[in-house]
Amino acid sequence: MALRYARWTLAAAVLAWAGVACSSSEGPSGPAATPDTTGILATVTAAESAFTSDPYSSFGVVLNGGVVASLTPRRTAGFARSMARLNRTGGAAAPRVTNRILPQFAPASATSFLPDSVLGKTFEYDTATNQYVSSSRTGAPSNGVRFILYALSGDTVAEPTTEVGRVDLIDLTSGTLLKLRVVIAGVGGTPVFFDETVSYQDLSSGGGHAFKTSGSGFIANAGTGADYHKLSFSAAWTFDSSSDTLETLTLTTSASLNQPGLSLGGTLSSSNSPSDTLHDVISYDFHLTQGGQSLRSTYLRTSSANGGLQVYKVYVNGVLFAQGLALNNENTLWTDKDGALLSPEEMNVAEFAFSITINAGVEFPLVLVSIATEIIGLGSID
Repeated sequence: MALRYARWTLAAAVLAWAGVACSSSEGPSGPAATPDTTGILATVTAAESAFTSDPYSSFGVVLNGGVVASLTPRRTAGFARSMARLNRTGGAAAPRVTNRILPQFAPASATSFLPDSVLGKTFEYDTATNQYVSSSRTGAPSNGVRFILYALSGDTVAEPTTEVGRVDLIDLTSGTLLKLRVVIAGVGGTPVFFDETVSYQDLSSGGGHAFKTSGSGFIANAGTGADYHKLSFSAAWTFDSSSDTLETLTLTTSASLNQPGLSLGGTLSSSNSPSDTLHDVISYDFHLTQGGQSLRSTYLRTSSANGGLQVYKVYVNGVLFAQGLALNNENTLWTDKDGALLSPEEMNVAEFAFSITINAGVEFPLVLVSIATEIIGLGSID
């Protein structure tokens, strides 16, 4: 998870982090009880079920067709490297994208997403060519394009075809702000399973690369009553590699589940010196609230010529529950808030609480926003 920062000493980094980590808390306050790992896991599993619908799965195949090509300059290598360092664990939330079946669209201009030639058109799957082709079907948005979604056989469209829904890509670009809305719905337009708007703006200057992007919306499954799960989400990040001495990345995410109640999110920041691989810093601060229980996890990693240091902290209901320390990638030493060593069972609980808070806080919103940014031309961040 290492990202580089220019010339921070380990001592200065630890003091700075300690001041930040102790300055706030998330969720209800009270005694730091042992986290209810079973309840948290069940709630996160419910959140994952929001990704379960035939139209959304079908869209996973459509997505990898490369809806558009070269919409923006793909000058995101530095960003991709930074995100790769996060070591995010890929999950079932991301749609499976293994078939290229869509036409390659070229933008009409530098300030629009879709070319005029496809606006208002509906594309259907042609079993003769195994590709999507323009059809005479009406009803697509005038400032967008529609693709009919079909039942799958493995990772491709099943034949004979059976419609399961549709996806509309709506171009909301204005000036230099590239903006796209993606709506996945059932046959006839209801229900809506996925609705997201994402924006991207290139801030590059000189020989470097800088941009900011954000997205928000919701994803829901096909369940009813207590089985209906809707996950609302947002994520925003900025990246700047325009300096020869400093590369920065900031990320903010949030998400909430309708039932059972769940809220999560937080911030990630990193800075590094591209010219000096010995100095880096990355910090996390994420929270998860479920029922009457809140978890907050913070993480700091620093590296210098003197070695590396990793500091972990887990808070329950706003009170420090456990803290971990690792030097030079050695095994993490876990203690309670008073410095007493944790038992193996307590260590497992602390590590689980830390992992699920960070992974859920980053994974859900970022995977969802990456779907639209992949279409918009940024490329996958996984």
